[in-house]
Amino acid sequence: MKKLVLVIMMACIAFASFAQDKNATMEVKSTVASGFDKCAMYPGGENGMNTFIHKNIDYPMAAIKSGKEGNVTVRFTVNTDGSVSNVKVVKGLEPSIDAEAVKVVSKMKGWTPAMKGGKAVPMEYEVKCNFQK
Repeated sequence: MKKLVLVIMMACIAFASFAQDKNATMEVKSTVASGFDKCAMYPGGENGMNTFIHKNIDYPMAAIKSGKEGNVTVRFTVNTDGSVSNVKVVKGLEPSIDAEAVKVVSKMKGWTPAMKGGKAVPMEYEVKCNFQK
């Protein structure tokens, strides 16, 4: 488990737009421990993740009205069964926006787990959401 804590940044950056009444962009950044053979992947890859988020995110109306803009970074674990757990805000902006980011990430199911030595292993993933008008 200590190996999971030792985090080395690996690629996987994507940008996408999604909106309700206002725009929000998504930067996907994975962070994994060294020695992984394969990173965890959402169905359809980064495009699939961005499509899912686009369809499920709601920029909170109260935040829009109050002019709240900025980034929310959420960290979570992709488990060996493809589920998501330990969803936490690493860098928050405002409670309603933070809660929306956690809600959407928590709904993501069906990941292909990371692989190490031919076995499925847990992997930490980080998602940065930029909410702006």
